[in-house]
Amino acid sequence: MKTTAILLIALFTGLGNLYSSDFSRRKLNRNEVHDKLENTRNTVFTFDLIGPSIGFETKLSNKSSLLMAYSSGEVYIYDGFMTKEYFVPNIKGEIRSYYNLNRRAKRGQRINKFSGNFISLYTSFRPEYMNTNQEWVIGPTWGIQRAYMNFIHLSLNVGYGYVFDQDIQTSSGTAIVDFKLGFVF
Repeated sequence: MKTTAILLIALFTGLGNLYSSDFSRRKLNRNEVHDKLENTRNTVFTFDLIGPSIGFETKLSNKSSLLMAYSSGEVYIYDGFMTKEYFVPNIKGEIRSYYNLNRRAKRGQRINKFSGNFISLYTSFRPEYMNTNQEWVIGPTWGIQRAYMNFIHLSLNVGYGYVFDQDIQTSSGTAIVDFKLGFVF
């Protein structure tokens, strides 16, 4: 059993290196880093299974991007008699600033498909749907995003934001936690 687990781990880590676009992890000089930043892909599309969503991220500059996504989230509402569960559509937008791309490129790590750490301005809109109210969420976040084997997408985004309801007269603070696992194209 132990040998099988070790073989499986070796196989999967080997496949990760096999499908990697950069086999060598040598350190790069300043010009190579600049070229790598300039030649990263301009737009990627994501299809996430955990935190179901479809989105795209497009490059604004060498270290910033714009993310737009359409997702579905669960909302639980207690109506005085019983709790009901609804799947509610959600539209999300973020302006991201990646702060560790130079360091990752110098170390020979991946920066393609927006792999890096970032800070962002997170906005989310949930329309009035069934028995739910319209909501806006806005706030700063910190996140980490990686693309493994050129097609697996992993993203974690955490922060603190303000929720405005449909009247925009009441607001409250909320934690922003956004975890995504899926595919990137």
